Amino acid sequence: MNDNNFDSNEFSRKDFNVSPIDPILVIDDYYVDKNNNFYDIHYDYEIGVVVKGVVTRTFRGKGKTLTPGDVWVTGIWEPHGFELEEIPSEMMCFILSPESLSKILPMGFNWIKIFSRESDSTPLVKEKYKPLILQACNDVKEAVDLDFGIALSWKANIVARILLYVVESNIEEYSKIQEQTENIVGHDEIKNVVNLVFSTNGMVTVNEAASQCMMSTSHFSRLFKKVTGVTFAKFALGHRIKQSVISLLDTSDPIKKIAIDWGFIDSSHYTKTFEKFFGISPYAFRKQSKENQKTRGIATTNST
Repeated sequence: MNDNNFDSNEFSRKDFNVSPIDPILVIDDYYVDKNNNFYDIHYDYEIGVVVKGVVTRTFRGKGKTLTPGDVWVTGIWEPHGFELEEIPSEMMCFILSPESLSKILPMGFNWIKIFSRESDSTPLVKEKYKPLILQACNDVKEAVDLDFGIALSWKANIVARILLYVVESNIEEYSKIQEQTENIVGHDEIKNVVNLVFSTNGMVTVNEAASQCMMSTSHFSRLFKKVTGVTFAKFALGHRIKQSVISLLDTSDPIKKIAIDWGFIDSSHYTKTFEKFFGISPYAFRKQSKENQKTRGIATTNST
């Protein structure tokens, strides 16, 4: 399936309720039914590891078979999914808040590039690193089994370990990405615009963003996509929708107020935009979420 022309109804839209306050969710999924194929799309970044079995991950219309120790990554609103080739299968997913990426991962590398469309969504993992990645996942499971309180710093360390093994496996490619990024004039300005979007309640227009960088809108738009992998409009709208979801779940504010707070013309405009992302209205989403409260922090699910 080519995700440039996919049927949005074939994908389940997810909100994992991660945020700058609670920026990492760990999900351990175990499958025993070979028919449990799944496709989803969400705003947050995702890092996944095949722990057991064989699966075919689908990205950008292409499938790739993954075995234990293999890794996948997905970017903002990037359709993806899997088909089970061998059961039982187990996959561990780390869901990351894009707003918090620079705070939870080591400095010195442009981590956002790993999640951009310029990077391979199923990067090579050298055989010598696969046992180390699986050990990192096992450390998570042991902590859950022992009922330890899992600190954010500990979860961030696990994520960093896995990503560093991926970077080491693709050092030439990522060094080239890093070099290209460092050579882009205005990269600091782009980072400032990203911070502006994250710190603003409401809408930041492409004209406002370009003005902050003292660039034309066309030049800014090209540069922003080159640095981040997504268009500014998609990035900014995704952030506003994400923050509105947090307001829906964490407050009792009227939907009209949430719509205005996050830069939508009115509740009708917000509802239409929301439905394009999630397939249901904000009201239905809030009601559904209250009926099925989601666990934050570390979640383990068994799919049967």
